[in-house]
This record gives sequence, structure tokens and C-alpha cells, in this order.
Amino acid sequence: MKICALIAAKNEAVAICMTIDSIISAGVPKEDVYLVSDGSTDATVELAQTRGINVLALAVNGGKSVAIAKGIKHFNLAAYDLLALADADTTFEAGYFDAMKAGFEQNPNAAIACGKVKSRPKNWLTAWRALQYAVGHWLIKEGQNALKTINVAAGCCSVFRMSLFDQIWESKPSIVEDMMATLRAHDLGYDVIYVRDAVVITADPQDLLRSYSRQLVRWNGGAWTCTRQLKMWGSTRRIALETQLVLGEGLVTSFLLMFMPVWLWFFPRTVETWFLIDSGFMFFSAAVASVTQKRWDIIMYSPSYILLRFVDAYLFLRSFVKAFFQTQSKQLSWQSSTRYKLT
Repeated sequence: MKICALIAAKNEAVAICMTIDSIISAGVPKEDVYLVSDGSTDATVELAQTRGINVLALAVNGGKSVAIAKGIKHFNLAAYDLLALADADTTFEAGYFDAMKAGFEQNPNAAIACGKVKSRPKNWLTAWRALQYAVGHWLIKEGQNALKTINVAAGCCSVFRMSLFDQIWESKPSIVEDMMATLRAHDLGYDVIYVRDAVVITADPQDLLRSYSRQLVRWNGGAWTCTRQLKMWGSTRRIALETQLVLGEGLVTSFLLMFMPVWLWFFPRTVETWFLIDSGFMFFSAAVASVTQKRWDIIMYSPSYILLRFVDAYLFLRSFVKAFFQTQSKQLSWQSSTRYKLT
């Protein structure tokens, strides 16, 4: 199967060379690597050209989905069997593309394959994100893959069957393109698979108030919006039930955490027991993730995760309120974390 990699980027001069180099090192020839610069004003285009890949420079910023659609048309990527979408802050580990090809060969009904995400180490926030990714893969992705109910194929590590791409991809500005495409694939009767051996490392937010909070509000708000647009609430379809379960559990847990002082006043022993069990699982998971990934920062920063649990709960509830009870802005823009190089 012939595969290509497409990067949509805006002002990614800091990380773009590292991303391109990793794609080539992971097995995709330069002639099969494509970049669309969506109105970049920095050196993104020039740096990409030094790597010898195919580059399309758009003068006007139209958003990630639009950039991807224009790139596919301009470069005639329909000639490929598989299309790997790559974020400009992501590096690909050896074997990624071969693992993805094998996944599609073994699953002829698969429209999308998603890989495993790891967070690049930097500080306490990236350590927390690394733990979230690890637990998410252990408990959610593996289970969803077995039940054929994966509801988000992350945009940083997803590969699409090119012959089905136009049916599932939203070629216009969207909050979370990856989740929308994943749910649409299910609606059309195609499979979405998880390939655990296809590993990427991504740059996550380093600052709490600006990048981290904005990213979570966008992700969570996009999830609520997708499920509303696709009429998943109240549906008995298997993918709808799984999505309702995941979001519903998040809503209940966030509500319990944010109002813990109230519950503690009325049910002190119950709340104390629940919090000890929950925190114990979190610290145990941090220890396991530290050992398996050889990332000692994950366990080192673990005391801060208690605070971050409350931050995440607040942002989840805020996104829910914003998605259901406030007017949504139609002005979409690129949302990038602060970039940093692998050290």
C-alpha cells in the first residue's frame, strides 16, 4: 500500500524540521511528504523547502481543514492508498508507517487508523499529559478497539484510507476535525482501528493559563459540539452509547470534584474513601507509566496532579456550559501550544 504524509501548518518554524525529519526517518520518502502552509508569516515554508519535500504556501489563512483539503487537491493525493495526517509538533517513531499499513491490510473495512501518543517531556504539565495519554491508551483505547467504538482518532497520529477520505473528512473549518471524522466514519459503517505499535511523540502545553486551558476548552467544547451536531444524545447506536458513557462519566466526575467541599460536609467518610482510592490509582498509574516509559518526571510531579484534577474538572464543566448554553463563535483560528524542541 502506498502512503503519503501531509502536514498542515501555520507558523511552525520552531518544530517543523524535526517533524519532517522524523517522518522521513520513519520510512516515508521525501517525494511522498507534503506540507501546506496556511498563511504562515515565519520561516515555515523556507525551512520545509530545505528538507526537499513538496510545499504549498497559501497566502491567506483558512484553517486546518481547509488547508488539508487544498493540499489534497493541489498535490493530487487521491493517487495514494493511505494518507497520514501529521501535526507540525509531532515526531514519528520508527515503524510507525509500517504498523499503520499492516493495520489497514488486516482490516479491509477500516477507514481510519489511530496510533499511540506520548508527550514530549518538558515540565509538570507535560508529565501530567503523559500520564493521561498512558491511562487513556490502557483503559480506553484498548477497550474501545475491542468493542469497535473508538470515538476519537487523534489528528496527530491518524491515517486515512484515501478512497474514503472525502466521505468522512469535513473540508471546512471545524473545532475538532479528528473527532468529527471519526464519528462520521462510524455513521457510514466503516471501522476505526487502534494500532498500538504506531507511536508518535507530541509537544503539549507548557503553561497552565494560556496554552493548557485554551486547549482543553477547545477539545472538550468540540466534543460536546460534535455529539450535538451528529445527534448522538439519546441514540442507542453502539458508538453513540460509548460516547455518551465517556462524556457522561467526565461530567459526573467533574461535578463531584468541583463540589467536593459540599459532599465532604454531608458525607465525609464516603468522600474521603473515594478520594483516597482515586488518588491511589492515580499515583500507582504514575509509577507504572514512569517505569514503562522510563520517564521519571511522571512520578516526580505526581503531587501536582491532585491540583490538575480540579483544573481539568473546572475546564470540562466550563466547556459543557459554553457548548450548550452560550452562543458559539464562528470565528475559528489555529490553536497551537508553545513549541519546543526535543531535548
